[in-house]
Amino acid sequence: NFFEARRFGNHRNVSVHFAIYFNVLNKMVFLKGANGQAEYNGLDRLMKGMKAYSGEYAIELHIYGKDLLYETNLAKTIGVNESVFCWPYQSQAELSQLLNQFHIGIGQLALYLKKLKSNSTIKNREYCARGIPFIYGHHDPDFEFVDFCLQIDQVSIIDIISWYLNLIKQEDFEVKMHNYAIDKLDFKVKMNHVKNIISKY
Repeated sequence: NFFEARRFGNHRNVSVHFAIYFNVLNKMVFLKGANGQAEYNGLDRLMKGMKAYSGEYAIELHIYGKDLLYETNLAKTIGVNESVFCWPYQSQAELSQLLNQFHIGIGQLALYLKKLKSNSTIKNREYCARGIPFIYGHHDPDFEFVDFCLQIDQVSIIDIISWYLNLIKQEDFEVKMHNYAIDKLDFKVKMNHVKNIISKY
């Protein structure tokens, strides 16, 4: 479910590389940032949800980043180490190929530990631009009224699967996500918004 999109002037050229298999859903991905604050990622919540899930899908979580000892030990402690795979840091080019295989991106799930109720994380925007549906655990003002991502309070794998299976019934939802990133999240769009606000004063 990966596509490439290039923009020529005001036109978009999209080519789909992989079809979506409607009876397959088993791979989630988390891209760990460089700050190393693992407790705020909330992967313990996700892993506990995986542990509690006993449905038809064999759910896997793949984590990419530097220094993943915490995540490796966490998976062993919770008892999902056979379903959690920790991989070393990858270059941008390598990640572009690797991300082709994943169904759901994982955003930050425990920013409440920082006393934050709202945030605009780069991770969510990266998933959106790549056309990967994603979940996250806080308010993000750029994704309030879209259905290709899911804000969650409690981690329920059954609910996440249900949301995803409904989403992929939509034709070209990945293209919709990428176009949304161009129209709403692009740096030029954001700076024009700031410019308009400043011009009022």
